[in-house]
Amino acid sequence: MSPVRTTTVEQDINAMQAWPNDWVVDDDDDGDMHIGRRIVEQLTDFVRHLHASGLAASTIRRHVDHLHLLGGKLIHDRHYYDPPEAVPDLIEIVEEEGGPLIDRGECTAAQRSFDATCRKLYKFLSAQG
Repeated sequence: MSPVRTTTVEQDINAMQAWPNDWVVDDDDDGDMHIGRRIVEQLTDFVRHLHASGLAASTIRRHVDHLHLLGGKLIHDRHYYDPPEAVPDLIEIVEEEGGPLIDRGECTAAQRSFDATCRKLYKFLSAQG
């Protein structure tokens, strides 16, 4: 088993600033970057919450990785439409039961783990009102 890379909240938030670049589907579409930055803004307080919650470093790392996956999926999925659609606020995407399907080829364990992050995000966003 490999050791979990422990990060501080500042390190995670700084790393998140690069996520919109990771998520760009169409280099000619400034909308991907704009929406990506908005998604990161919506996730920043949640990442702060995760770090403050006393969770194990491996659990925080897993949640942060799932948040990266969620943002990338949302940017990718917006391109199914012509023209690409805007991405709604995260509270409209994640639900009490979990999040969107990450990939039809993913195993159910991966989806369950992803859904756990989305449920936690939903609970956090709902409490923010």
